[in-house]
Amino acid sequence: MKTTLTQFISYLEELASLHTDINHDPETHPTFIRFYEANDPAKAARNQIKHTPCIMVKDYDFHFEDNKSDNVHKVRDIEFLVIDKISQSSTKEDVYTIWERTEEIGDEFIMRMKDDKRNRRNNAVIHFDLNKVRGIPADITAGGLYATSYSIPVSSIRSNDPEPDKWTDL
Repeated sequence: MKTTLTQFISYLEELASLHTDINHDPETHPTFIRFYEANDPAKAARNQIKHTPCIMVKDYDFHFEDNKSDNVHKVRDIEFLVIDKISQSSTKEDVYTIWERTEEIGDEFIMRMKDDKRNRRNNAVIHFDLNKVRGIPADITAGGLYATSYSIPVSSIRSNDPEPDKWTDL
């Protein structure tokens, strides 16, 4: 089954709506931001983050894997950030407290993805690989915003054969 980029981003937005700390509602409590809407993360954070904690889908890259099987896997590494805010007069301890909070929220997202895969609740995570998830604390450098950034591999199976209708000689 092929998972598209838009399917996975929609899935993340759904999780943001369902998670009680994020509580995303696009109309009344927007806490889900698509990074591609801006080129500068600090500017996007200042202009778009109205409520915290929130989720920001940052960017992605992809590669192909061929494990000598019948099908090639296209693997997208999609990055999302769990962002929270502290006051201007914060201490180092406050920063670590925020990082712990954002990490806890992000970890819940990861566990939910694993559970959704196991229970086949959403096809967007059917090829989710927990072993390749990476996380890192981040300073957004805008208005006391700190985050934990997660890189999630989302795999899609592709046929090894080119699409004949895309080629004039096939």
